[in-house]
Amino acid sequence: MSAAVVSVRTKSTSRARVRRRVLVFATTGLALLFVLLTVSLTTGEIPMPAGTALRALVGLGDPGDVLVVQQFRAPRSVAAIVAGAGLGAAGLVLQRLFRNPLASPDVMGV
Repeated sequence: MSAAVVSVRTKSTSRARVRRRVLVFATTGLALLFVLLTVSLTTGEIPMPAGTALRALVGLGDPGDVLVVQQFRAPRSVAAIVAGAGLGAAGLVLQRLFRNPLASPDVMGV
């Protein structure tokens, strides 16, 4: 008979897995946010390539492109990001306030 090897998870290994998972989700979320921000800056009544829009965002390139991006598209994109973050925070507060068991860490897998 051979002794069965039992794997015991310690707090440090489970915390490391959680930190790695959070890092992966955060990195993926930021990359997705950057892609969507770029799409938001390039689409509109005046279509514009991504490189042109990003250069215009920092003030380089054609003055017309800079005007369109900095005065119209960038504020709209920032307002959308702020509104989305605010709605997410409000949802989080309401879930915790009403003690919704579906939003608990053990159900979400965090």
